Amino acid sequence: MTPIDIAAGLVSAALALMAWSLLYKENGFYRLGENLLVGGTIGYGVVLGLKAVWSHGVVPAMQGDLWLGLAVVVGLLFFVRFFGRKYVWYSRIPLAVLLGVGFGVSLNAMIQAQITVQLIATMKSLFVGGNILETINNIVIFVGVVTTMFYFVYSIEHKGPLNTVSKIGRYVMMVAFGGSFGFNLLGRIAMLVSPMQAVVVPPGAYLIPVALAIMGYVLWRDLQKRRAAETKAAT
Repeated sequence: MTPIDIAAGLVSAALALMAWSLLYKENGFYRLGENLLVGGTIGYGVVLGLKAVWSHGVVPAMQGDLWLGLAVVVGLLFFVRFFGRKYVWYSRIPLAVLLGVGFGVSLNAMIQAQITVQLIATMKSLFVGGNILETINNIVIFVGVVTTMFYFVYSIEHKGPLNTVSKIGRYVMMVAFGGSFGFNLLGRIAMLVSPMQAVVVPPGAYLIPVALAIMGYVLWRDLQKRRAAETKAAT
C-alpha cells in the first residue's frame, strides 16, 4: 500500500466519522466535514468546468471552429450582470439557450423512457411459445396495467366485478410502490456500505480508537456540564 493510498484511506475514514458524529449532536467535527465536502465539491466542479470550456470551446475556436467559440461567448454573457443593472438582460440570453436546449434534449428522452418504452412493453404478445415464464410475465404486466388504469376511472361506479378489478389495480400499485421503496432503501444501504468499509478496513480502522476516545471525552464533558447545570439549578 502506497503512502497515497494510506492517506486517502485515512481521509475517507475521517470524513465518514465526522459525518456520523451528527448522530449524537451537531458539533465542530461535523461542521468541518460538511465544509470540506461542500468546498471540495465546488472546487472540483469549477476545475472541471474550466477544463471543459478550454478543451471544448477555446481550443476548437483557436483551431478555426468558431461555432464552439460562439458558445463560449454566449456563456460569458452570464457574468455581464456584475457590470450594472442595465446589462442584466444580456444574462437571460444564455439562460434561455440553456433551458431551451436542455428541455428539447430531455423531452425526447423522457417520452422514450416513460411513454414509448412503457407502451411497447405493454403491447407485447401475451403468449410466447415455448417460454412459459415470459408468457406469465406478459400476462401479469397486461393485467397490472389494465387494472391500475381502471382504478382511476371515476365515471363508472366501482361495484360488483368492477370493484374487484379496481381492488386488483390498487394491490398492483401497492406492490409497485413497495418495490420502489425497497429498491431506494437498498440503494441508500449500498451508499452506507462504502464509508463503513473505509472505516473498518485499515488504514481507516486505525482511527476508530481515536474516534472512541474523542467521543468518550465529549460524553464526559457533556455529563459534567449537565451536572453543573443541575447543581446550579438546585441551589
